[in-house]
Formats: sequence, C-alpha cells, structure tokens
Amino acid sequence: MKTKHDKEYYVISDLHLAEGSSRGPYYLGTENFEVDQQFSDFLDYLQSKNLEEKELIINGDFVDFIRITSVPQSEEDFDNWEKEIHVIFPHRQVSEIDIDCTEKKYGLKTNRYKSIWKLFLAIHGHSIFFEALKKWIQNDNVLVITEGNHDPEWYWPEVRDYFCFKLTGQKTSDKIIFKTEYDRGEASYCPVENVRIEHGHLVDEMNTTEKDRVLDQNKEELMLPRGSFFNRYIVNSAELAFPFLDNLDPKDRYVLNILKNNPVGFISFAFNHVPYLWKMLQKFKAVYVSKILNTIIIIELAVILFLFLVKAEFFGWLGNSFVASLLSLGVFNINSVVNTIKTLFGFKVTSFQEDVIDKAKSLKVKNIIVGHNHNPEVIQSGERTYYNTGSWTRSYNLSPSKVKNGHLLTFVRFTNESDISLRIWDTSLHRDIQYFFYKKDRF
Repeated sequence: MKTKHDKEYYVISDLHLAEGSSRGPYYLGTENFEVDQQFSDFLDYLQSKNLEEKELIINGDFVDFIRITSVPQSEEDFDNWEKEIHVIFPHRQVSEIDIDCTEKKYGLKTNRYKSIWKLFLAIHGHSIFFEALKKWIQNDNVLVITEGNHDPEWYWPEVRDYFCFKLTGQKTSDKIIFKTEYDRGEASYCPVENVRIEHGHLVDEMNTTEKDRVLDQNKEELMLPRGSFFNRYIVNSAELAFPFLDNLDPKDRYVLNILKNNPVGFISFAFNHVPYLWKMLQKFKAVYVSKILNTIIIIELAVILFLFLVKAEFFGWLGNSFVASLLSLGVFNINSVVNTIKTLFGFKVTSFQEDVIDKAKSLKVKNIIVGHNHNPEVIQSGERTYYNTGSWTRSYNLSPSKVKNGHLLTFVRFTNESDISLRIWDTSLHRDIQYFFYKKDRF
C-alpha cells in the first residue's frame, strides 16, 4: 500500500530555452538559459531518491519560441528543417513554405511548420538538457508541461507530437502530459486536492492570451499576447544589440551606460522600433493608452536627440540620467506605465500576487503555484498560500539595496496540500535546500 510520500512533485518554471549553441559555439543575446549541466545534475539527484513515483512539472515559458530568431539560410538548414517536418508532415516540402522579409529580420512566425524549426533549434542547442529529460522519461518518471506566454506554440498538437517524438521516438507518450490552452481550455494542472499549478500569465493584462487563439485571416498563425508581440519586435532586437538588457534591474543604469558609450547606435535603434510599439498598441485596440504612451515615447526620443545633437554641457550627467530613466520606463516597463495611467484615471491597480491570490479564492483552492514574474516567494493570505517558483535564468539587480547576481535555481516540492515547500537546487552541494527568509503575510 502506497503512502503519501511514495510520490513527489517538483515544479519549475520560466526556463526560457532559446536556440542555445545550435548555430555555433556561442549564444545569441536572446538566449537566457545557461545551466544545462546544472539541470541535468538536478534530475539525476531527484532520480536518486528512493520513491516509487516522481513527477516533474515545467510550469510555463519552458521553450522560449518568442526568443528563437534564427531562420533557415543554408541548404543544410533547409534539409534539416524538411527532415524534422517529415516526422509529423511526411509530404510537406519546405520549398512550399514562404519566409517573408519580416521573418528574416525577427524570426519565423507561429505556424506549425515554423514552430517545429524553432523547437528543433532549441533541442539541438541544448542537447545536455534534453538528454536529461529523455533519461527522466526512460526511467519511468512523468513530465508535465503547462503553457506560458513565451511558448504559445504548444497550442498546436503537431508541435506537441514532435516534442514527444524527439524524447521518446513516439508521437504520444503517457509519460509526457501537456496542459495547454488548446481548444479554449486553460493551461492549469491540479495533481492533488487543493493544489493548483498554472503559469500565471492569464491574470496579467499585457500577457494574457485572447479567447480566439488563431488569427482569422489564415487560421495558420497564433494571436500573440501584447507582451509577446513586444518581446518579438522590440526586446529581441534590443538584446541582440545590447545583451542581458532584459536580465538587469534597474534598467535605467544599463540604458545610461549604452547612451554614454554608443549614443548613435542606441538612438538609431530606438527610432527604428517606435513603429512596432505603435503597431503593438493599435493591434490590440488600446486606443487611449496607445496615444498617451506614444506621446511619452516621442517626447523621450526628441529629448535624447536634442541632448546629443547640441552636446550641451548644461545637461551633463543629470540630463543623460533623466533621459535613460525615462526611456527605460517608457520602453521596457510598459506595465508600469499602463498602471500609472490607470491610477490617474481612477482605476484600481493590483499586483500580480494579489490577482493570483484572488483567482485562488474564486476557485476555492488553498494553494496556488505560479511562475511568470521570475520572483521566488511564498505569500500567506488567510487560508490561501501563493507559491512562485522563480526562474532558472540569470538576473542581476544593480540597486544598492537589492543585490541579486547570477542564477537562483528555485523550485517547489510537494507531496500533498500540507507538504509544500519552496527550495533551491544548490549546485555546489549537489542537493536541494530550504529557501529561507521568504514567507510573507499579505492582503
């Protein structure tokens, strides 16, 4: 007879695997996952435990399709792409698939065939990671994947089938479970009573998905959330030009350094990408907010141009710092700007944590496990407990009051509703330890 300790669940999220080293012995600026070997060691450690059943849950933003920007170029690329497509579509020829000018600059779009190319690059570029997952499945453990805002391509059944095939040699496996928003469902997982697992993006206005997931005009492309659209056309380009920009806080210091050392390049980048910001806002019919935001951006860019054209000593460090702060606020922290505008117009603004806890209350669930904001923490709110698994990507906080450098490999372990803890994979000790000084009472 099994006891409650015969099965353990491990929840991680926000790995953000892009194309890794698939295009050479280097990473592009859009790659955020650098701990393939540490992940492999982590799974080896979990499998060393004397338990009858183990389940790994990757809770959203696993493969970062949005960040994979390389397109097929050489004959070898197209041969590889066709070979991988034939796993799922035996008669499809890559010569029949168009790649437009926008895709050549920003990466392939979101249809089934192009998503398979992106997934192929991620698997090829993170071979150690995926070999570890294969071993996990071969050892009769379960892998559950929920959908986030950076991996909407899991929506396509063919992409899920391709993933299963690459890990098991079969298009389906009872050891690989997908929890996606396919067919208007919700990407959540409730393996035990009073424990709900979901990525968290559905309570985030900028990153929630539309009810109609597929674009009307061709039924082949996905409707990206606003935040994902912004990442595809603006943040990706920024990180290719200025690596690690999205991993740093506060961003105004990094922006200031770029302004000092490469003002022409940064101004050129900013002006070239304003149209995409406008397109994003108009695309989602944010009429009033878009007018205000674009006014802010235009004023910021005009001030930047003026400062560097006149080269006035009067502005000096203060002027440059002011511009950097404005630009980093207006361009890279759109959520903050939107919330400020909402406050000015009298709308109530709540935090991500509050919204998640409110959702748990409405669903009458005691424990809710999310990721999304990359901030590992536990919050107690009455009978409800909020757990955030954080992220396995590199992050740096340059604020004197908040020093956070490198990776913090956090995860949630649980067996039932009363045995849940936020933990850290310690790469030096090769074991997990309790994440102390984390529990907060709020709301």
